[in-house]
Amino acid sequence: MPAEAYDGLKPWERYRLRCAAYGYAYPRYVVAGRSAAALWDMASGSVPEEVELGRRAGSGPVGASGVRNRKLPGEAPGREPVLHRGLWLTSPIMTTIDLARWHSLVDAVGAADSGMRGKQFTLEDLEGAAGGYRGYRGRRHIEDLLTLAHPASESPRESAMRVLLWQNGFPVPHLQAVISSAAGRFIGRVDALFPQQSTILEYDGELKYSRAFGKDPEQTMREELERQKALLNAGTRMVRVTAATFRDQSWMEDLRRELKRGEGNPLPENQWSSAGLGWGTRIEKTPVGGAFRI
Repeated sequence: MPAEAYDGLKPWERYRLRCAAYGYAYPRYVVAGRSAAALWDMASGSVPEEVELGRRAGSGPVGASGVRNRKLPGEAPGREPVLHRGLWLTSPIMTTIDLARWHSLVDAVGAADSGMRGKQFTLEDLEGAAGGYRGYRGRRHIEDLLTLAHPASESPRESAMRVLLWQNGFPVPHLQAVISSAAGRFIGRVDALFPQQSTILEYDGELKYSRAFGKDPEQTMREELERQKALLNAGTRMVRVTAATFRDQSWMEDLRRELKRGEGNPLPENQWSSAGLGWGTRIEKTPVGGAFRI
């Protein structure tokens, strides 16, 4: 690729090309970890500095600069690498589990949610694959991943927020909740709902107010304002998270304040339904209420 073309790419695009280049240069190795997640389009957050390559049986470490050598578990049913566009990669489900073992819980949950959102695997598939890692290092982190992974999550930022809620001791929210008025009129679907406190949590992505979705930004803002008024009139309170409040984590203080104010004021059960609890067992993460739609 010409240097000027490479320099014009976005950071994650440049990183994917680096991962592919190393994968083609070392065909006896497997692209793994966050590098495999990048090539499966399951990665988010900051761009890694190194390319992760997994060592297969009989292979020594790669000595090239910019490479992080990883020891893969023995190949077994469900743990075989996948040949994808001429590159050997850990499978999407194995990549997700490796992220839990080697990286942050935010990385792993984001990848799991992305994989389920893209129909690459199901939560049941993930639980089955995790069963083959008993006795491996990082098992506790895999258990945390299974607790938090959720097929209803719609964006990497939603996944990251859910992990932070869990880590910071917040009550478990319901995801993708459908809210109705007291008269039964549909108002909207929200990212997360704390029904016992009638409190809504939503992330405002920057793309929402651009022309990325083919809508006029001013029209989008008007529609959002009308929706917010209707939600507040239905008896809810709301915390909206922006990129800035996510970075400085002030949104968590905002949420604690609103949850405290909402104590003793639950939203009537006939005014909401959801895609299930934000974390817990697979049964607890199934839809709640008959009005749920996604």
